[in-house]
Amino acid sequence: MAEYRLHDPDTVPECTTPRWYAGREHAPHLEQPTHRARILAAAAAVVEIAQLFGLSTAVDLGAGDGGLLSLLGPNITGWGYDLQPTNVAAAQLRNVNVGFADIITEPIMWGEIVIATELLEHLRDPHGLVARAAHHGQALVCSTPCEETPEQHYEHHVWAWDKPGFATMITDGGWRIIRHNTIGATQIVLAVR
Repeated sequence: MAEYRLHDPDTVPECTTPRWYAGREHAPHLEQPTHRARILAAAAAVVEIAQLFGLSTAVDLGAGDGGLLSLLGPNITGWGYDLQPTNVAAAQLRNVNVGFADIITEPIMWGEIVIATELLEHLRDPHGLVARAAHHGQALVCSTPCEETPEQHYEHHVWAWDKPGFATMITDGGWRIIRHNTIGATQIVLAVR
């Protein structure tokens, strides 16, 4: 089992701050081949968990331009939050509700399903967010890279996990894992309280 803190705990990595996201370009991940498969798989997981447990609302934390939200269909009311202004503006073109908010410091509206795909590795305290989500949501769909190490990782990731390490963080946060699989270099978890 491996969990790696990729930053000095006594510092605030710039890539975790609102200022860092303010000037970044829009990232249309749904249309990018390196991201598309994991977004399609995560969206399918949201729909599956909604059907299994009779859930009808979903919040996407770190929603980007709303690509995943645009795939949920008419039976799920979804909304999201993002810290990057260009993504929030682009979400309007997808006709999805993505608001500008810092999900760590600002109040947000929670859904029955909490989505946190490719988000946790960017946070200073991913454990805290996973536990907070368990207090508000009934189901969790989350993903993160599964092959990163301190020696080899995206420069703006501040945490990394192997599959057992990621599973431990999710269960320690108050969730019961229903499924944990990989799509390429991404691990996706479906969990319930």
